[in-house]
Amino acid sequence: NLKILVVEDNKDSAESLRMLLELYGHTVEVAHTGPDGVAAAGRFRPDLLVCDVGLPGMSGYDVARVLRSGPVPCPARLIAVTGYGGPE
Repeated sequence: NLKILVVEDNKDSAESLRMLLELYGHTVEVAHTGPDGVAAAGRFRPDLLVCDVGLPGMSGYDVARVLRSGPVPCPARLIAVTGYGGPE
């Protein structure tokens, strides 16, 4: 049982992932913007962060940078996800 934070601006994707992870017994919180994700990580202290790369407010890369370099670095493992793609 992990504490997992999902940071995803697509509400349907975030909700689907939340429900799937909860079915596996994890405790899940969701944030929909980069700044909200940073705030939630500070409050929730997740074991794992699943973060979209393209977020409103700040990118997923910026979220990771802030969480790793803040006054109390977040020790969570980070997983980047993205809907960006190309023809290949």
